[in-house]
Amino acid sequence: MTKGYISLKEATKHCPYSQDYLKLRARQGKLKAVKMGRNWFTTKEWLEEYKSGLNLRPDKASFGRRSPAKRLILLFLLIFLIFIVFFILMVFLEPILEKVIPAKVIEV
Repeated sequence: MTKGYISLKEATKHCPYSQDYLKLRARQGKLKAVKMGRNWFTTKEWLEEYKSGLNLRPDKASFGRRSPAKRLILLFLLIFLIFIVFFILMVFLEPILEKVIPAKVIEV
């Protein structure tokens, strides 16, 4: 093996990505790598280049998490939607319920 190359398995120790993901990115041409036999190899420099080009993406630990403000807004919207659906159902169901369950008027 040529000096300076590291296997993708070794590269996983220097980044938060799995070996399979790095292999995919190498096949796509996003990560500079060379294939020797059936194995892919890269260099630490190429790996750092790849990682520095991904600054727009959040790190793996916070990926997919919502901020507390977004959670609060989503909770408010969900509650608001539930109330709207409830009132719309009451408007449409009230005439049907009056026919099924007639109201008894008690005169005093």
